[in-house]
Amino acid sequence: MRILALAAAFFALLAPAVRAEDDAETRKKALELIEELATGSDWQKRQKLVISLRRAPGAVGILIEECCARGDLSEKGWQLAGGLQPVLEARRAEAVEPIRKLLKEADDNKARFGVLICEQAGLVGPMAADLIALFPRQDSGVGSQAISVFGTCRDPRAVELLVAETGKGGVAMRAAVSALAYTGAEAARETLRKIASDTNVDGDVRSNALNGLSRNPAAADVELAVTLLKTGDDNMIGAAVNLLLENRIAAPVDVLKAAKKEGNNWLNDPIDRLLSLAGDLDAAKQCLRKAKGGQAYEKGEWYVAAGRSGRKELKDDLEKAFGSETDDNVRFAVLTAIGELGDPASIDLIAKYLTHPDLGWQAMRAMCALARRTPESLDAVLDRIVDLTGVATMGIDSFHYQYLEKPTAADRVRLIEAYLKLLDRMQERPRIRGLVLSALTDMTRPDFGQSEEAVGKWKSWWAENKEAFGKRPPKGQ
Repeated sequence: MRILALAAAFFALLAPAVRAEDDAETRKKALELIEELATGSDWQKRQKLVISLRRAPGAVGILIEECCARGDLSEKGWQLAGGLQPVLEARRAEAVEPIRKLLKEADDNKARFGVLICEQAGLVGPMAADLIALFPRQDSGVGSQAISVFGTCRDPRAVELLVAETGKGGVAMRAAVSALAYTGAEAARETLRKIASDTNVDGDVRSNALNGLSRNPAAADVELAVTLLKTGDDNMIGAAVNLLLENRIAAPVDVLKAAKKEGNNWLNDPIDRLLSLAGDLDAAKQCLRKAKGGQAYEKGEWYVAAGRSGRKELKDDLEKAFGSETDDNVRFAVLTAIGELGDPASIDLIAKYLTHPDLGWQAMRAMCALARRTPESLDAVLDRIVDLTGVATMGIDSFHYQYLEKPTAADRVRLIEAYLKLLDRMQERPRIRGLVLSALTDMTRPDFGQSEEAVGKWKSWWAENKEAFGKRPPKGQ
């Protein structure tokens, strides 16, 4: 027993020395990693250090301490925080208190760094209250940085706190609305709609709230935007036009014309684009005139805006422009405009340019526009792209990415059904069938493999899930 007691005493005396040695080794590796992140380019060394520090207790506190001791933190903070992400995520629990301490720092550079590593550690939601406390520090940029990191957060706890802040009015409300607009969270929408509708709220806060509804707007968001077009308030009209244009949603022509008549001149161009999208021929022709007389950097946008009118009367003018424009980027924008007209007779013209070595992707964009505009042409478009797969720079394996560039639920359902029909037509072409199966997995996530039995599994799965897909808005717009 005495020997055991002596051994225990020995190890008790030894333990602090071992811990000190471990801490010294951890600090050494932390300093090496920080220096490598700040000035080095040895990727393998960086990875070895990260792997080692992920397993080291206390590593996060040491890393934060040593980063903050650097004189170049203001310049290197972004790359240091990004490089430390694997360690921060692996040791998230021990990161909370060091980050909280950093967020309370009076030194702006250290507080900003705290915000950055809070985001990289995935702690924005759990530490929402600490970040909200920084909102008043707007002059130094700390507050705006704290607001911006909520763009990665869908945590209901954070949304609840931000909604509560909007009730305080003044600077707190203004900052909270900005943060809620960044989140894109469904739970924030009701509050943003309420604020955007409230005429007692400052105009820039209201327009910011409406801008926060621009990502995957619901029917209520679109209805609100159309209503706000009638307010005569330039800021609100501008935000409403932005929501509609960004999501390619047409508004009533009479409402748009009244808003243009009553609004400031700076609203004329975006409202003309919206009028063209609504099919107004005069506005479409105006977009075409602006394209022909505009600068190279804006010509393409105006041509596409004209094409989105869907007015076949413009086809001859657009085809002439395609032949006369000398800048390739502008020419291919005209090709997209031709696709936007939705004339199936244009498939042959567009298909010729899918093999372009540099701008084939823009021709694919034009083909996708045509297929979206005229759904009955989708099967013919897919067959043509299949013929060019392996020859063109883009083929059936990439079609769905551009077709679903700004998708509606109906677009997604239509494309999945077209791909299932294409599988039937590709029974004797296993390579193409494999590409189509991979595309279906990309769009919907189930993976039934590449075998012949996979086609039947996909059809059974779709029969069970089609209704839900038709109701659920696509993500990632």
